[in-house]
Amino acid sequence: MIETNFRHTDIGPIPHDWEVKRTVDLFDINAAGDLMRDNYSEVKTSCHIYPIYSNSNIDKGLYGYTSSPRYRKNSFTITGRGNLGIAEYRNTDFDAIIRLLVLSPKKGASSLFYSYYTNFAHPYEGSATSIPQLPIPNVAKGLIPVPPVGEQEAIGKALSDIDGLIDVLRKLIEKKRNIKQGAMSRLLSGSLRLPGFNKPWKTNLLSDVASYGNVPLPSDMFDAKNYVCTENMISNRGGIIPYDDYVCSYMVKSYVPYDILISNIRPYLKKIWFADCSGGVSADVLVVRSNYDIINAKFLYTILSHDKFFSYNMEGIAGTKMPRGNKRHIMNYEFIMPTDLAEQEAIAKVLTDMDSEIENLEKKLAKYEQVKQGMMKQLLTGKIRLI
Repeated sequence: MIETNFRHTDIGPIPHDWEVKRTVDLFDINAAGDLMRDNYSEVKTSCHIYPIYSNSNIDKGLYGYTSSPRYRKNSFTITGRGNLGIAEYRNTDFDAIIRLLVLSPKKGASSLFYSYYTNFAHPYEGSATSIPQLPIPNVAKGLIPVPPVGEQEAIGKALSDIDGLIDVLRKLIEKKRNIKQGAMSRLLSGSLRLPGFNKPWKTNLLSDVASYGNVPLPSDMFDAKNYVCTENMISNRGGIIPYDDYVCSYMVKSYVPYDILISNIRPYLKKIWFADCSGGVSADVLVVRSNYDIINAKFLYTILSHDKFFSYNMEGIAGTKMPRGNKRHIMNYEFIMPTDLAEQEAIAKVLTDMDSEIENLEKKLAKYEQVKQGMMKQLLTGKIRLI
């Protein structure tokens, strides 16, 4: 890798040996039409082996499969309606539908490189209509840099390699999450017992083992660092992030370590946090405090972070636009648990260890994604050369 000199162009500074061309000079551009139903299958079969892609961002736009592809491999697509300008490289023959734009390369253009460049630089402007659209003329006239084709291919491969690592990590995280959910369901139902424990389990209401923390907190006892409200709680059991807005001291309640904080607005977002410090919460955050003589706090957190609890919570909501949980209904939540505190602690440790493993993988994934962004910034602008 070497650094290089730059020259000014209509798209900004580029290396002295790069060119600037219109997209139409490098690609044939087509807008996909209707689905060919005679050749369509919802699932892959021995006849329907070629993917069909649409404007969706889910699963890279995969819609189904066809026996008769209209586009060749080594092209790339750009979403042309709705969420505009998202590019995907296509490495097999395929079909496309519903206004998805297909760019097939001419000589001297790497589709893999330009799919990354499109997602990085967003060089095309959509039309101001009620439904955002990206017309072919807007793409055709769009100016893009043209590195030597060998460099395009090297950049595309480097970014594809890091994407491969990211994809492997994402699949591993998903697998670990599924394993954890399965273990969680079995351990919390008593269908799987840990070795060395044989004392009975019993059925309880949440109110039998915990209560709400409702102690007001003086304004000089908290600040943004330890303030929790629905806005800085993360969906899907993601915990909290630092609060960076004005803290209203009205109706602030206290929380302490080992309390369980649950957002009482839109329970389907599954916002929950196991407190590891003291602080204050807004009126829309419930503070659930365990009776430590009866239940291990971490074990109770595993109970309340399960999908079963959030589904139950939704059954008692009031309101439609901003549904709110019913505090009395929540305290009537019924579950079974070991009578042995040691077994509760052991179950909580198993599940917490699984969470820690997933969290470490997520941190690794975030680092890989950060590395990829840095690579794109350097390679796609020519600041670092792969020649």
